[in-house]
Amino acid sequence: MKFFVLIGVCLGAAMSSAMAATVEFAGTFHFANLPQACLDLGYKNGAVYLMRFRPPNLGTNGPSTRLTILSGNNTNNILLKNGTLVGKTFKTVTATSIGGGAGSESTTARFTKQVPAVPDDTTKTITIAGDWTNFEFEPSCTISFVATGFKP
Repeated sequence: MKFFVLIGVCLGAAMSSAMAATVEFAGTFHFANLPQACLDLGYKNGAVYLMRFRPPNLGTNGPSTRLTILSGNNTNNILLKNGTLVGKTFKTVTATSIGGGAGSESTTARFTKQVPAVPDDTTKTITIAGDWTNFEFEPSCTISFVATGFKP
């Protein structure tokens, strides 16, 4: 009998480990109201790119917020090490860009809207709108965006 109890405990622990995983949303990212400096980089208002979004404190994500944009020639990412970007206040993030070159710098971003406001393990779809300063390390390029992601 003790053997079966031990097997049950081990199976339960293994199943909960298997169920805990990174929670990520994949979908589309749209630019809106781009200033000339962003247009000069080759981006277009309304253009659609792929995105991946990893909100904080879901599954094994930990406390960081990550948003990655995948375009034809570049990949851009922002990382807030602790917390959420939801709110009116810009927060300092680490931005990384890989394209014709690669680099990272400190900049700011915010999510002016996120639906649902606080995603949980049952969330299947998420929509975020926000702003990102110094996009692709261009001081005059502050982007506004809307992104929608689905949990694969």
